[in-house]
Amino acid sequence: MKDIQMDAVGTGEGTQAYGYSLADEMMKELPGRNEMNVYIEEGDEAIWMGWSDGSPVLVLDHLYIDPQNRGKGIGKQILKIKMDELSKRYPGMELKLLAEPLDDSIDTDNLVDYYESLGFTVADYEDGMSGVPMQITLPKK
Repeated sequence: MKDIQMDAVGTGEGTQAYGYSLADEMMKELPGRNEMNVYIEEGDEAIWMGWSDGSPVLVLDHLYIDPQNRGKGIGKQILKIKMDELSKRYPGMELKLLAEPLDDSIDTDNLVDYYESLGFTVADYEDGMSGVPMQITLPKK
């Protein structure tokens, strides 16, 4: 896995690309625990994880907005900015995620609705999965 975060927000393995990211700066400014981790998955690992046939994909590992910051549109705004930043660096690439609540303050259905409002669609969901796989193809800028 190759970490492509543009700043040191969140954690990840692999090579980290540093540079200015408005989305990451906004995350740092919020009070409480706020995290976002995006990386590139490819090859055998991408196949094993079910993300792709081995071709590179972007993976939103998790997005966590502290409960005190929720319900204000902040997370949606930050994710839109991050997706715009990613589409400039990786035009036309798929961004995938597993919609899975990180705490008990939100349920899976609401989380799926949240990501659908940003243009993500459900992809290859099977009963018994721990979360709902979702994806979006980033626009070509």
